[in-house]
Amino acid sequence: MKRRTGNGTRNRQYLYIMLNFPFVWKWKIGITGDIKTRCASISKIVPGRMVVIFAANVYNAYSFEQFLLHITRWDATTVRGVGGREFRGLAGGLIGLILALIYTALDFAGLVIIGILITVLCTYVLYNLLISY
Repeated sequence: MKRRTGNGTRNRQYLYIMLNFPFVWKWKIGITGDIKTRCASISKIVPGRMVVIFAANVYNAYSFEQFLLHITRWDATTVRGVGGREFRGLAGGLIGLILALIYTALDFAGLVIIGILITVLCTYVLYNLLISY
């Protein structure tokens, strides 16, 4: 049986966060199988140049990417082209980066379930802080 890859897979993929230079308020959260190719294809479409600031080969990357995009949807920015709905502003990008670092550290330690629980808890706290303003 062929191993399933692509969106929706539970196999390991690269979870990445890219920063658009010189437009540093545009961050992109996504998954891919090849970081260099993905960065080059996005750089051709958007103005400026995309710079990878975080990439990790993690388990269940698709589900975690969807989680990050969902909790940062309030900071979405529109960009025409491939993955245009995955762009976030500066605040959403930083929150995504912090949660991705936590998830990756726990994934590396073999504690994926604990990583998911901690990111959900962090999200709840951050969400309540944002609503209180």
